[in-house]
Amino acid sequence: MIFSIWDNEIEKKEKQKKWTDNFRKIGEEVYTFFVDTVIEKGYENREGQWDMSCEITDAMKRKQHILVEAGVGIGKTFAYIVPLLFYHKKYGRPIVIATSTIALQEQLESDINVVENIIGYHPEIILVKGQNHFLCRNRADQFFFHNKNKENNKEIYEEIENGGCERNDWDINISDKIWNQINVREFNPVFCRQNCVHKDYCYYYKMRGELRTTNGIILCNQDLLTINLVKRQNWGNEILTDKFEFVVIDEAHNLENKVRSAFTKEMSYNSLSKTMEHIRKISNRIGSMIDEKIKKYYEYLDQVFSELYKQKEEQDMKARKNDREIERYYVNCNIPALSKLKKCVHDISLEVSIQFGVEDSYKTRDVDNGIEELQEQEYFWESMLKGDSEDIFWMNAKGTKEVILSSCPKNVNQLIEQLYFSDSNFTTILTSAWSYVKI
Repeated sequence: MIFSIWDNEIEKKEKQKKWTDNFRKIGEEVYTFFVDTVIEKGYENREGQWDMSCEITDAMKRKQHILVEAGVGIGKTFAYIVPLLFYHKKYGRPIVIATSTIALQEQLESDINVVENIIGYHPEIILVKGQNHFLCRNRADQFFFHNKNKENNKEIYEEIENGGCERNDWDINISDKIWNQINVREFNPVFCRQNCVHKDYCYYYKMRGELRTTNGIILCNQDLLTINLVKRQNWGNEILTDKFEFVVIDEAHNLENKVRSAFTKEMSYNSLSKTMEHIRKISNRIGSMIDEKIKKYYEYLDQVFSELYKQKEEQDMKARKNDREIERYYVNCNIPALSKLKKCVHDISLEVSIQFGVEDSYKTRDVDNGIEELQEQEYFWESMLKGDSEDIFWMNAKGTKEVILSSCPKNVNQLIEQLYFSDSNFTTILTSAWSYVKI
């Protein structure tokens, strides 16, 4: 036992020494790039850029989080791309870069290509956009199956048949009304794998698979990365590979709002019913009957939402007396049926978890998604029941007869620390720009 611990310590020290030596070489390559290579290639030597890049390289070597803030035009993007590419060239491990908008993602891809061409190294780059940007050929088949739709949109049909996977791939105008009927919605890898005849050449299906296996550079938005890290923290099914050692948050001044948005939850009667019917379906697949528990669930759900709607009506009545309108409604969480609803969700989740093991991979992913939704719902009700809840709750009206119940965390900064700075498996590099005006 003593020898085993001693051997592990020696191995750990040797590994650290190799890491340090490799980063010494990476630092030399970064220095040469900015001082010699780019000048020889005819690029401008921007003041402060090399200093930033060296600071980032040193932070990477020490595996220490770093925030780089610089004025617009200094070139902070190149300052972190260069050491990351030299690191990738040495280690071949995936890197995640997250920013705020698609336009910035595309600009990043262009900047990376410039550096790649200079150093002569070209790793795989995956630019990740939201699912609604991509064509779902299965949904398109259903839409154009009706001759009337095909005749009225003949030009769109012919263009799609000629190829393409993203809305921007076609020069013709596709209205939102039509696009929302043929794009990817509620991506379900299990359904695609089992039922979709287009899966072998579906760009989005392929991309989602590559995100979990790639050793390249992933360019995504901060929302997706935050959701992925939440799944990691909760031992859920991650969207991205778990092999990355470095994460870059570009435009880091937007991160707080992005994390708040990612943690904002909405619960409506319709969405909750949809989840429960999905659970009923996957449970009945193996002949198990949980209908009695689901019947109780709907009983308590009706009581909870009836009480919420009553609270909304009371607040509307007071507002009308004062001649004002309400955009967000206060929620009194003291609802008698709430604890019963929470326990019922827990019991259903537990029973479904017991029903399914890990024998059938086709079922497991589908079931895991359902269980995740139940667990999120259970946490939501549990948080409402706490007197000192870490979340804020409110309601919005939808139409005249429905309310949407929402929550978001009170302490977003604590969540950012947990997600981005508490995981020893990766180091976070934050960059942000400040602008100045000459007077």
